[in-house]
Amino acid sequence: MPARELIMLVLMCLVWGLHLVVIRATTNQFVDPIFYAACRMTLVAIILSPLLRIHHGQMKRIAVAGLCLGGLNYALMFTGFAHASASVGAMVMELYVPITVVLAVVFLKERIGLPRIAGIVIAIAGVGLIALSQERDGDTSMLGVALLVAAMASEATGAIIVKKIEGVKPLELLGWFAIFGSAFLWTATLTLERDQIAVLTGENIWPFLAALSFTVFGASIFGHTTYYWLIQRLPVNQVSSSTLLATVIAVAGGVFILGEPVTWQFIVGGLMTLGGVGVILIRTKDKQGPPSATIAPIEN
Repeated sequence: MPARELIMLVLMCLVWGLHLVVIRATTNQFVDPIFYAACRMTLVAIILSPLLRIHHGQMKRIAVAGLCLGGLNYALMFTGFAHASASVGAMVMELYVPITVVLAVVFLKERIGLPRIAGIVIAIAGVGLIALSQERDGDTSMLGVALLVAAMASEATGAIIVKKIEGVKPLELLGWFAIFGSAFLWTATLTLERDQIAVLTGENIWPFLAALSFTVFGASIFGHTTYYWLIQRLPVNQVSSSTLLATVIAVAGGVFILGEPVTWQFIVGGLMTLGGVGVILIRTKDKQGPPSATIAPIEN
């Protein structure tokens, strides 16, 4: 891998990994999770709005994909992180890859062999071990794990839909997803949450704005742009598999920055999860890559 691409890949993984730590710290301490997600997607929509064009015959699919990838998944994911540690959340989110493969088999009629089936089973078993062990520690609830799994299912569903969209550039898709997603998220936060504006007038305004800036300009703009840039220059599987580094960084950040506990069950379960996902990615040829290759992981 050329040095320039390697540096950008590592920076992208660093930003995405630390972003999960930021989400956990922010939603767990001083801001409602769906409100935070709505602010994020609104700013992304404003920034990317100059890129948007109407695509006749495609807008219905774009809207549905946007609700999955820019709305429902963020509502579930940010709320999930309010009930799950950053390290556990990062591992649970790795289920995006096996869930996407399963949906691709069901809806796109893709074929998978025994190695990828084994990878799916191992990854799910690993997450199960992590969830059960962390539930006893009180830092992570099964509700948080369930919400994160549902978020990955929503993201994977959106990725399947994106697979059928043609002629729309990735950053323009991200902009449309932000438009439709922010509409959903504002509706959700106004319906389910209360006193959201209090964070904008209290002492938490500055840490909130700092976290939101990192989310928008770091995870969304820099992270997604870099991902698409790398996809254009490197084999898809090389980029997809290397993003496992973001998970490792998130786990390290949760432990060393937030002081989250690490048990032997978490270590074993984590190795199982990363190993299972790694098998899936390695055994997926570029020309038959899962929809995860089409759109960047929404952990970011």
